[in-house]
Amino acid sequence: MVNIDPTIQFQAEYFLNSENSFQLSYGFGAPDVFDQNKYIKADIFRIEYKRYYKTIDMDNPWGTYFGGELFYKNVLYPQTAVKTEESPSKKPQTDDYTVNINVTAFHLKYGKTFIKKGIPTFDFFIGAGVRYQYNFNQDLEAGYEFIYHTSFNRIAQKGIYPSATLGISLGMNGWSRYP
Repeated sequence: MVNIDPTIQFQAEYFLNSENSFQLSYGFGAPDVFDQNKYIKADIFRIEYKRYYKTIDMDNPWGTYFGGELFYKNVLYPQTAVKTEESPSKKPQTDDYTVNINVTAFHLKYGKTFIKKGIPTFDFFIGAGVRYQYNFNQDLEAGYEFIYHTSFNRIAQKGIYPSATLGISLGMNGWSRYP
């Protein structure tokens, strides 16, 4: 299952020392943020610990890290269902409803970061872990079925699945001290 989340994310990373940092992230998405966004609303929260094995300093702006992240996502996704008790000769009756998607995940990550004062930061990461997903349908009356089966339109489903994460971020550097 691949979920691409078109969101704008705000992140703050705090360095405990030159090798360890914590990062907090919040992301949101909606049709008024991205024209192609099919979500009604998306909220993503992330807390991450990074251990830099190639430390960042004034002479070496590239850092290599391993870390772990705890991730939570809530998405409201519009869907359409069809009435199941209709006779085949009639045009099927449809109804719009919302799927409420809730995902909690833990990932181990590997990444590279570029941080230099006065220059935009760059971060690339890849990771793997597990996710707990709980989806439920809002506003779906009894007697309707799904028109298109996708990863989102499951009836009140929950379960644990393998998970992967991949990302690229570009940001501004606002440090008052260098790690």
